[in-house]
Amino acid sequence: MPNGSTVSIFTKDAEAAAPVERLQLTVSPFQKLERLEAVVLEENLLFYSKRNISLTAEPGSGNLSGYRVEGVQKLIFGDSLRYRVDANL
Repeated sequence: MPNGSTVSIFTKDAEAAAPVERLQLTVSPFQKLERLEAVVLEENLLFYSKRNISLTAEPGSGNLSGYRVEGVQKLIFGDSLRYRVDANL
């Protein structure tokens, strides 16, 4: 990236049973975490859940500065529930 940060993106292999579909890490030039983003998907015959999770940190220190979780849940015989949680620290 122009500021010297590096971005690494990991995606789940099609045969893997892990719930994390995608993970993106942004690391500052000081080797401190700046941002983490993940997409978590869980589903079976009765339940579906998808969450987008992001976490931000101070580039120089790596200290946590905020996070967000947003997603949707659906039971087979119920309505979808959408939610979002934001926190700034």
